[in-house]
Amino acid sequence: MVLELAVKAGCQSIITYNTRDFAGVEQCRAIWGKFAGAFRVFTLDRKVAMSIVQVQIPDSLQKSLHDLASRDGISIDQFISSAIAEKLSSLMTENYLKERAKRSSRLKYEAILAKVPDVEPEPYDRLLT
Repeated sequence: MVLELAVKAGCQSIITYNTRDFAGVEQCRAIWGKFAGAFRVFTLDRKVAMSIVQVQIPDSLQKSLHDLASRDGISIDQFISSAIAEKLSSLMTENYLKERAKRSSRLKYEAILAKVPDVEPEPYDRLLT
């Protein structure tokens, strides 16, 4: 669902901890890269038209931005683009889910939930205690 939403929305990147859901994505002309430690950035390999945006930010924010981008080995432009993509994805997902919820049915939800087996979760899916 995340990938479908991102492609439909024309997103250039997906930032996620959950790389299992994107197994085999390398076959789709995609690039995985390191970002902010454990994050993974999925970027579609296509030419993208770019726009120039000029903003004024406090010096302290610019310093933090520079430090984090340097630590991750990316440019400030890449860092800001990824941050914007992450925020847009979040907001668009929220809107998508609100629209999807309008078509929902409690009865159908409960019928599907009743089909889920009552078993212990896989080790990778357990909550940390």
